[in-house]
Amino acid sequence: MTPRPGPILEIDTNVQLGQHNGLWSYTIGQGAKLPGLSQKLFVAAKDHRKNAIYVALPESAVPPLFPPNSF
Repeated sequence: MTPRPGPILEIDTNVQLGQHNGLWSYTIGQGAKLPGLSQKLFVAAKDHRKNAIYVALPESAVPPLFPPNSF
């Protein structure tokens, strides 16, 4: 597939944290370690119209990646 770059945004603040090379290479729930950040984030949503990926900390993902009492 041809790369189609787009923004990686923090889901709560809409702040751009990086750039991706195509929505097709990310899956909801997938870990997303971004350069320059010490915390591992998770892919929380994808917006095909904006060509954007939204990432979140596990506890702020909507819907929750790990519902309470899932372990």
